[in-house]
Amino acid sequence: MVILLSSSYLHGQKYYDQWPFGFAPTSLFDITSGTPKSKVLSTPMKFESTVASICDSMGNMLLYTNGIYIADSSHQMIENGDSLSPGFFYLLLEKTGAKTPWGTMFLKVPDTNDEYYLIHMGAEKNDTVNLQYNPCYYTKIQKIAGKYVAVLKNQIIQEGNLMPNIVVKHANGRDWWLIQPSKSYNEYDFYVISKERIHWSHKQILSINYYYENCHGVAQNSISPDGSKLMMFNNSCGVLLFDFDRCSGLLDNLFEIKLDSIMYPGGGSSFSSNSRFAYVCSSTSIYQID
Repeated sequence: MVILLSSSYLHGQKYYDQWPFGFAPTSLFDITSGTPKSKVLSTPMKFESTVASICDSMGNMLLYTNGIYIADSSHQMIENGDSLSPGFFYLLLEKTGAKTPWGTMFLKVPDTNDEYYLIHMGAEKNDTVNLQYNPCYYTKIQKIAGKYVAVLKNQIIQEGNLMPNIVVKHANGRDWWLIQPSKSYNEYDFYVISKERIHWSHKQILSINYYYENCHGVAQNSISPDGSKLMMFNNSCGVLLFDFDRCSGLLDNLFEIKLDSIMYPGGGSSFSSNSRFAYVCSSTSIYQID
């Protein structure tokens, strides 16, 4: 088994060193010691293909979710942590976990203690595909009287025909960039995540020759550890590589790599720790890009 994990410019931190997954039994993937370990996790939460978690700076689990509800380190649902991303697929998958791959992420709210954003994607059915990502939400979590509480829930960031987003540290060292691609991968909306709010910054429309509307499956997007490269990967279509300016929030120097069409779903993308190599995989192959 090969696991590709991508971080969003979080070098030297342990905020994402524990990942729950699966069910019957649920397991925990733990890299806090530097050596990957897996163990059974005693939690009632079940995971389909949506998972997000966050730890403290020492790698101790604080919060996790399956896209349906949020639990704390005692494996109990936090106050107001239920009913995430409401809609058709929530009702269908309430008992087994949401089915939005790469559709959730926890972030520490800048310049705060014990405050977190959960960025999460909703899903709906339309006439042409079984699953469409829409809308993009955020939920804000605070620690009050020693317990985590979802103080704002299911707040809409953007609506439309979307794909999984990606978050990268702003060049100011404090805030975050949230990059939200459209399904066609020609349009990108950029948001700044700050202590006070999540607000829209600008839109970038690019000329991309490789038409992604007909790709099956869901793309995984990755950012290099130094924050300078953005990769969009769909295992049935190919790879898009961009330079990313963390000051201006602009993409540049698009490089397209077409892969042989693979009819099996699944796959992942990541960068090497020195940001030189990009890696993508399908269910049958692994590619290295220099």
